[in-house]
Amino acid sequence: MNQPINKKRVLLVEDDKMLSMMTIAFLEQQNIDTVHARDGQIALLALQEESFNVIISDLNMPQTDGLSFITELKKLGHTTPIFVTTGVTNKRIHEELYELGVEKVYVKPLLPQTYSELIERIKQYL
Repeated sequence: MNQPINKKRVLLVEDDKMLSMMTIAFLEQQNIDTVHARDGQIALLALQEESFNVIISDLNMPQTDGLSFITELKKLGHTTPIFVTTGVTNKRIHEELYELGVEKVYVKPLLPQTYSELIERIKQYL
C-alpha cells in the first residue's frame, strides 16, 4: 500500500481546472512531480497504483468529495500527510479534518504567500 517512493511526488485532488493548473505550476517550480485527480474516487484509484509523499485535496468535488476520500484513506491505513485546500470555512468541518489527521487546512482563495507556505510545509515530507 505505502511502498517506498523514489521521487518527490504529490497527489493533487482538485476539480477546479484553473486552480489545479496553478498549483501544479507552483509545485513544478520546486521540482516536485505532481499527479492530478479531479475527485476522491479517481485519487483512490491512483493510490492503488502508486505512492506519494504528500496529498493535497479539495473538499467539494464530484463523485467522492474530499472528506469521504480522506475518511476512506484513513480506514485503509494510509499515513501519507494530507493538506486540504477548500472554500469551506465551517470550523466544525475543519475540526473533523484535523481529527482525521489532516496536517493543515488552507482556505481558498489561495494567495501566493499561502502557496509558498504550503510548499514549505510539503517540503518537510520530501
